[in-house]
Amino acid sequence: VVRSKPAVTGEKLGNVPHGGKIKVIEKTDKTDSIGGRDGVWVKIEWQDTTGYAFDAFLESMDSQDSAGAK
Repeated sequence: VVRSKPAVTGEKLGNVPHGGKIKVIEKTDKTDSIGGRDGVWVKIEWQDTTGYAFDAFLESMDSQDSAGAK
C-alpha cells in the first residue's frame, strides 16, 4: 500500500501489485509493527506517485536491476 504519510492512518494512494517495482527515495525514522512485521516507513516513487510504504512488505531486487529499486 502506498500512503500519503508514513503511517497506517495516511491516505491510501494506491497498491503496488505483487512483483511491481518501486524506487526508494529515502528511509524515514518512523518505525512501526504491522501484521506482526517490524519495519521502517520509506518514501517511494511508484508510477507517477510519490508516497510512503512500509518496508517490511517490500522485497529487494537483485543488484542487476536498477539502483534503488525494491
